[in-house]
Parts: sequence; structure tokens; C-alpha cells
Amino acid sequence: MKRIRCLALMLLPSSLKILVLRWLGHEIGRDVRIGYSYLDIESIVLENGVRIGHFNYFKNLRRLTMREGARIGGYCNWFTATAANDEGNPDFGCLEVGRGSNMTARHYFDLQAGIVIGDETLIAGFGSVFLTHTYTPDLRNVNAAIRIGPRCYVGSHVILLPGIAVGPCSFIGAGAVITKDFSAESGVLLAGNPARIKRKYSTDSWFFVADHSSFLPRRAH
Repeated sequence: MKRIRCLALMLLPSSLKILVLRWLGHEIGRDVRIGYSYLDIESIVLENGVRIGHFNYFKNLRRLTMREGARIGGYCNWFTATAANDEGNPDFGCLEVGRGSNMTARHYFDLQAGIVIGDETLIAGFGSVFLTHTYTPDLRNVNAAIRIGPRCYVGSHVILLPGIAVGPCSFIGAGAVITKDFSAESGVLLAGNPARIKRKYSTDSWFFVADHSSFLPRRAH
């Protein structure tokens, strides 16, 4: 029955979908647009100006929070959590996308633990994989959250492993495999397998100080 409800909601135009979601108790702001995406989510908070494109798949999520102006592009972003691997962690199935952040297409988010993407961060290209669940050699489940800082850039085909964190103003090069905590670093280029710091940038560099307000709704003055 839940699958039928989600499919029916998916096929509604954006304006009707938003009315139904508000009626169901979800928090939907002004100027929000939601495409033909599958939304199996217990609690949804979409602030003003949020966009979710067509043909994205959200399965068994506990909570989706998208801050003002955040965007998830169209076509085949997958966001999934599996009850069989739920270890009781409070952030199971929780995704937060920061203010003005933007992700493109065909990325995969494993949400056995929470994923937090900071403000004005770009998940670029395609084919990156965010893994919050793994096994150790003794077959013990491990669920650990992923955190990406503000004003970061994630290139194509990046793999992020459970428990990693990336500090503010970081660039992650295409194909990098992030295996450890870089939260104490800022203004760095991370690349390679396993990823290492290849270069340091000034946090005054263009991307880190540019006005990214094009991601945000215009305000009346």
C-alpha cells in the first residue's frame, strides 16, 4: 500500500504534490518545485526556493531536510536506507542538504547513517557514491555518518566511505576515494585512492568567496 501511495504522489504535478505533502504534515516552504520523483520519506522539510528534479528515488528515509535554495537535479539520484541494516542509530535514513547547495545527477546515497552536506556545496558531475554502511572482517555491521563542509566541490565518481568528514572549502577530485576524516582541513584539494591532500588553496580563492546566491530565491527589496 505504501508503494502505491508513493507512486500516486510521484505522478502528481508539483503544485498538487506540495498541497498533499502539506496536508500530510510535511513542512514545505514558498516557491518549492518537486518533479516526478519517488518520495518514501517519513518527514520532509523543504525551505523556500528548494528544487527536486524529475526521476529521483528516495526509499525508506526517516527525514529529508533541504535548506533555502538547495537543489537536487533531475534523473537518477538514489537515496536509500535498508531496515535490515538499521543498528538503531538516531540518524538512520536522514539527509540534510545545506542552504544553496546543489547536486547534479546519477549519484548514490546510502543512508544507513546520516549524511550532512554543508551550505553552498556542489556535488558535481555524476556517479559519486556516499556509503554510510559497511562490514568489518569479523562481519560486524558498521554504520557511520558522512559530513561535507560548506563551500565544497565534489567531482565525478568520488567514493566516500563510512564515517568520513570533509572540512570547509575543500575540492575533491574526480575518482577520489575518501577513507578518513579531513574535517580539520580547509582549502585543500583531495585526490587519489586513498585520497590525500595534493594541494592547498587560500580560502580567499574565487570559489570559496564567490557569491553563490544564484542558487537562492530572489528576495523582494
